[in-house]
Amino acid sequence: MVEEGELDVAPDDDVARDDEEQALDMDDDAEEASAMEDEDDNDPTAMEEDVGEQEGAGAPDEAAAESGNPKARRGRPKDQNAPPRPQNPFQRFSVEARQRLKDTRPELASDLKGMAGALKEEWDKVPKEEKDRLQAEFDKEMEVWRPKWDAYRKTPDYKSFCNIRQDWMDERNRRKLIKRYSKDAPARPKSSYMIFASEIRTRVAEEVSKAGGGLSDIGKKISEEWAAVSEEAKAKYAEESAHMKEKFKVEYAEYKKTDRFKEFMNEKAKLESKQERDKLIRTKLADAPKKPPSAFALFRTDAIAKIQAQGRSLTTGELAKEVSSMWKALPDEEREVYSKKASADKEKYDREFAEFQKQGQYASYLQELLKVKLRENRQLNLRCAPKRPPSVFALFAEKHKDEVDAGRAGLSTLKQKFAEASEEEQRELEAQRKDLEEKYEVELKTWKESSEYKEFEKGDVAAKKEFKTTAAKVMSAKFLNGAPKAPPKSPFAIFVRERRAAVVAPADEGAATKKGEQVSAFLKQWKEMSSKARAPYEANFKEETKRWRAESKEFMGQSSWKQYVAEAKALRIPVRSLLAKPKGAFTMRAAAGRRVSGKAKAKAKAKGKAKGKAAPKGPEAPTSMPKRPTSAMTLFMREKKMALKAAAPAWTQLGAEGQKPYLEQHKSLQAQYEQEYQAWAKTPDGKKYLRLKGLAEKRAKVAKAKVKFLGDEAAPAEPKRPPSAYFLFIAEKRKAVAAELGSGAVAQVAKKLTDMWGQLPPEPKKAFEDRAAAAKADYEKAMAEYKASDGYKRYNKAMEALSRKPKGKAKAKAKQRASGTTLRGAGRGAGRGGAGRGRAGQTVAGRGVGGRPMPADESDSDAMGSDSSSDLSDDPGSD
Repeated sequence: MVEEGELDVAPDDDVARDDEEQALDMDDDAEEASAMEDEDDNDPTAMEEDVGEQEGAGAPDEAAAESGNPKARRGRPKDQNAPPRPQNPFQRFSVEARQRLKDTRPELASDLKGMAGALKEEWDKVPKEEKDRLQAEFDKEMEVWRPKWDAYRKTPDYKSFCNIRQDWMDERNRRKLIKRYSKDAPARPKSSYMIFASEIRTRVAEEVSKAGGGLSDIGKKISEEWAAVSEEAKAKYAEESAHMKEKFKVEYAEYKKTDRFKEFMNEKAKLESKQERDKLIRTKLADAPKKPPSAFALFRTDAIAKIQAQGRSLTTGELAKEVSSMWKALPDEEREVYSKKASADKEKYDREFAEFQKQGQYASYLQELLKVKLRENRQLNLRCAPKRPPSVFALFAEKHKDEVDAGRAGLSTLKQKFAEASEEEQRELEAQRKDLEEKYEVELKTWKESSEYKEFEKGDVAAKKEFKTTAAKVMSAKFLNGAPKAPPKSPFAIFVRERRAAVVAPADEGAATKKGEQVSAFLKQWKEMSSKARAPYEANFKEETKRWRAESKEFMGQSSWKQYVAEAKALRIPVRSLLAKPKGAFTMRAAAGRRVSGKAKAKAKAKGKAKGKAAPKGPEAPTSMPKRPTSAMTLFMREKKMALKAAAPAWTQLGAEGQKPYLEQHKSLQAQYEQEYQAWAKTPDGKKYLRLKGLAEKRAKVAKAKVKFLGDEAAPAEPKRPPSAYFLFIAEKRKAVAAELGSGAVAQVAKKLTDMWGQLPPEPKKAFEDRAAAAKADYEKAMAEYKASDGYKRYNKAMEALSRKPKGKAKAKAKQRASGTTLRGAGRGAGRGGAGRGRAGQTVAGRGVGGRPMPADESDSDAMGSDSSSDLSDDPGSD
């Protein structure tokens, strides 16, 4: 139910808004006058800028005025393309009265607020008959203007102006926020011209007022007098401005530490983020279907039309109350009509918006929205994070900045001086930076334990998760609606489906509970069934799964699937795998795994523990990578539709001649695969995957070497690096400082400890430095013994061999690729009853195929008939 005062409507577009617009125009004029009179407004964010730019500022530039170009309007923007709106009675009266007041009372020319008050007094004196006449003329003109305005609102020019007006309103809201907080901030230093202008403004304003001039004339006269000031006098103003600047820097540094400044920055970040999100909706979603009106909104439109047809003139508040009362008194039957119309419009809107979401414009909106949210999160929660220490060159530049000129020329000179600096100075700066880096690492580690950082991580994860969820839904609706429906998860699911179809579904309030009881009853029946009774369901399950896999592969071969993969990667969201088994899906292998005894599990666990830490996991193979073809025996199994147990002896009985067609088919598929793979390896996806795979393999070898040579219990333990003097001081003083400031003030504790270390006298500091030096000497001695051990020597030798490139082997491989042979070209033979061992480059029957690299995962397992379609080996020549 809509209560009084909840009506979200301004009366008609422009009738009862006349007084409001007039007041807004007067407010804009007053703001403009205030801005011109108060030129030292404080912007807490702009205060950090180099205010030295103001020192050289002179009088306002008059080039635009001399060239005859019109001055840009300050204040609410006006739509020049809109049909001119008739003036209301008060505006029409003000045209003549304003000029008359200027002539009779010249002081009002530069006093906008005084002029507004005087106009109101004059309007109150106008007889009612005259006001009624003006109102009647205004109503007639509005009847002509309304259709023109309604037509104009549908044009692109109106939408463009709405964006301009909203940008202006956003800027005004930001200025109001700055003005509200600037009362507590230190006053910005004035430039030499501003100091001069503040001294003479009162006198000049009086002179201009007597002469009948306005605000622009005041600024022009001040500019002329400044041009006549001597250079000596200007130098004194510049010196005073420099003193104000130094004082401001100190005061502003203290102000930045206050809660008031933090509150301002947080509110500013939230306001700007909201404005950016609203602007994204106005721009990126400009072509999206508009949300339909609610039932009350539909009624409101009809009610306002009826009130206007009656000739009643109501204010905004009166109109809202009237419509709300009419809605409350509306019978349920008539209200139902509006509700049905709103529901139909909502359904239509949902369909149209779902279609709009499939366009690239909506995906772009989601990406930009994520950037806005992440930026807001950083601004709110990372402002107090420790600042990364400056580089060696930055330290050098800070030390020598007074020796060079400002600007780019000075920067070039500093770079040259840095290149010519002595080694001793560079070592000092390097040591200074290292010390700052150590302090930064401590502060950063401490700060990451604070609530601000945890809040940042929480917001970062939430924003990215929301984006991925929404983008995944959009991509699925756009590309995957036609994907084959996944089959039941298990034979039992098929049994439940069949049984449930034969039972009337519960429809009462306890349907969910009864459904659960129903499934429990079906499960009991399933467990009591014999293997023979379950066999039809298992066969049905295999058949549906097989059909689904075939349909999914066909679907993934279409161009729409490739486009889906490309767009998903562009959005950086996971690509949905249609062939991935759903969680909890039934498989024979999983069922067999459940029967593994506890003793075997314990043995496997102990074996894994003995091997030490698991090797780093390699990158996931991208979906664009070509798939390795299946083995010859697998091709035979698929053609004959044979299981592994029956296929193994049948394959052996074929002999070399019988196996030859399958081997040739496999060889053809392998050649095609290698060609596709070589082309794919040159793509961005291929290069990235191979690079990451190489890094993962290297890490795995390093981890294996550590376990092999340094993981033994008899191997010496690596000495722990000792803390520096700064860390020793931190460890000793942290407990006392934390007790003083509170354990929750993590960032404050770290900052105070850093300040205490910086202010520590030389003698106490030397005690910590001596302790650190002694610990370092012991560490170096222990490290030398550690490196002299046999285990470390063997590990170091393995690392050298790992980092060394085998030139001979690389050349041999290149030569063999050119000649079409490989190091492993010789086939291993046909196995049981097959052909003998083959030579390089010769196709033979058996587990290996001559003339091509033999993948490791295609030896025994493929020869015995494993499903090679799941093989994801990525390199045709990898071992």
